[in-house]
Amino acid sequence: MAGVVPAGEDAERYRAVFIDNLRYAADRFAPHGKRILVEALSPGVKPHYLFSSQYQALAIVEEVARDNVFIQLDTFHAQKVDGNLTHLIRNYAGKYAHVQIAGLPDRHEPDDGEINYPWLFRLFDEPLQQLATWDIRAGSVVNTNLVASPKKGLAGLTPGANSLNP
Repeated sequence: MAGVVPAGEDAERYRAVFIDNLRYAADRFAPHGKRILVEALSPGVKPHYLFSSQYQALAIVEEVARDNVFIQLDTFHAQKVDGNLTHLIRNYAGKYAHVQIAGLPDRHEPDDGEINYPWLFRLFDEPLQQLATWDIRAGSVVNTNLVASPKKGLAGLTPGANSLNP
C-alpha cells in the first residue's frame, strides 16, 4: 500500500519514495517468482491516498520498470474514479495480475448496481489466461464457485445466481 500523504506534504516526494521502495521489493522478490501489486484507492474510501486513478497506478508501474510489478485492478475503485472499465480491461491486460470485483456503489457482491457484470465477466474472459488471481467479495457464492471452477471462465457467472452456468 502506498499510504496517505499528510496535509501540507509534497505528494511527489512520497511518490518518489514509493517508487524506490517498489523497486527494492521487486528486486528482492523476483528471484522467488513473486509479484508486487500496486492498487489505486478512490478518495471516497481513502482520502489523501497517494494515488486514486488506475492510470496513475499504471504510470507508477511503468516508472518502476520491473517485470514483476503489476496493477491490482479493483473494479470498485476503477469505476468510481476512472470509469470506462472496458477500456481499462482491454487495453491494459497483462498490466494487472490480480482483480477484485465488488458491487458499486455499495461494495457488496457483484449482483446489482451500476456495473453490467455479465459484460464485465465476458471482458475478463478475453485476457483471463494472463491473470494470476481473482477476488470476488469473500463469502459470496460467486467467489466459492469461481475458485472451485476457474477454467469455465467468468462469462458463465450469472450475477445473483448460486452457481456457474454449465
